[in-house]
Amino acid sequence: MSRHRPGVRLFGLGHGRKPSVPAFGARNSTTFDVAGHDRNLGPGTGSFADLTRITAGPPTSGS
Repeated sequence: MSRHRPGVRLFGLGHGRKPSVPAFGARNSTTFDVAGHDRNLGPGTGSFADLTRITAGPPTSGS
């Protein structure tokens, strides 16, 4: 059995946009410098920097 579910909506209910697509607002995380899945949050990695920016939120004016 396939785990794929199509983006089907019926009477306003169902699957909407995939959260991993740009139309949803998704952005790619930097992982080219990560050696293995368990190293995603290693100091100095692009993915760690990406998550830090997400956690900190958008810059405020005057920063």
